[in-house]
Amino acid sequence: WAVLATVREDPRRRLLTRRITTFRKIGASYRRDEEVHRQRLYSKAELIELLRAVGFRVRVLGGYGAGPFPAGLAGFLARKP
Repeated sequence: WAVLATVREDPRRRLLTRRITTFRKIGASYRRDEEVHRQRLYSKAELIELLRAVGFRVRVLGGYGAGPFPAGLAGFLARKP
């Protein structure tokens, strides 16, 4: 397998776009596939407000397991009572 990815952030539109191309060897040939992932970017406060507005209890997480998230990233634990 080979995986190539490019990432572009559009701060004005608050959009992150990942273009991913994969190559996988099958016999003597290669199979190629392409994907585009678009993610809307939200601040912590906006996301908490949106989740609470539809009835979730929200807790902000600073990491997963023993590993902290990189700067600028956060996790959320959201549950409906």
